[in-house]
Amino acid sequence: MKKLGYKILKLTWGIIGIVISVFTFLMYLRMNSPIGLGIVGWVILFSIGIYSMFLYIVITFLFLIIKWIIKKIKGRKKK
Repeated sequence: MKKLGYKILKLTWGIIGIVISVFTFLMYLRMNSPIGLGIVGWVILFSIGIYSMFLYIVITFLFLIIKWIIKKIKGRKKK
């Protein structure tokens, strides 16, 4: 049961990353469109997308480091 929950969490986290990437890319395309109306709004949305992507990468990196440290500590205790 624990492994199933972990797999669901991993799948959900991957889907969130893909959604953030697509959102950011679409905002980038809208921001660079020739229509200049409301460009500030698109820039703000694009900035939110970039910051969300940055947070996603940082959280993923921290999670992987913590997981690696726990695995190393468990490995030392077994020896």
